[in-house]
Amino acid sequence: MCLLQEAFTYDQREVLMPSLLNAMKMGQLAGLRLRPLMAWGTAGIVIAAFVSLYAWLKLGYTKGAVTLTKTATFFWHANFPYMLAAQYINPGMDANPFRMAGMVVGLVGFIGLFLLRWHFSFSLHPVGWIVCRGWAMEQFWLMILLGWAAKALIVRYGGLTGYRAMRPFFLGIVLGDLTMAGIFTIIGFLMQKGYPVMPL
Repeated sequence: MCLLQEAFTYDQREVLMPSLLNAMKMGQLAGLRLRPLMAWGTAGIVIAAFVSLYAWLKLGYTKGAVTLTKTATFFWHANFPYMLAAQYINPGMDANPFRMAGMVVGLVGFIGLFLLRWHFSFSLHPVGWIVCRGWAMEQFWLMILLGWAAKALIVRYGGLTGYRAMRPFFLGIVLGDLTMAGIFTIIGFLMQKGYPVMPL
């Protein structure tokens, strides 16, 4: 259960469904047949999973996972679920007041947001309160906030015309970031040196 808690609640890096929905929408707009597109996407996911697993195992066995302690993959993720389990099953360990306070704050915050949404149509959804405690939100909350603020200002003062005019600019920023990530991934592969693409 501690492994599942680490993998699916805290350290979830990406959810696949939005990417699949975006791919299906782009395929629909481009006039492609969606069934073959889904088949190619599924094949790509399966191939990527096996390639990633092979690369991960090869890196651990050729470079030595013990020497790669600076990366969270071989150090934090390997130890944290078992440290958490040891805390759960150790009867002599005192209760952690900080975590207990966090549980109370989380419960009160969720109930408060739920009641506000139920009675006053409050715009913040209580599920956001639950998912905000994770690696992805800790790393990307500022980018999400800036993107939301930019979109809100553009739509408010430029309307739909301004939004459509600015969309290529922001898509170009995303494409540029992904292009640089791909280039440095290839350079790192050729030079046998890793370059972090996502913030660590």
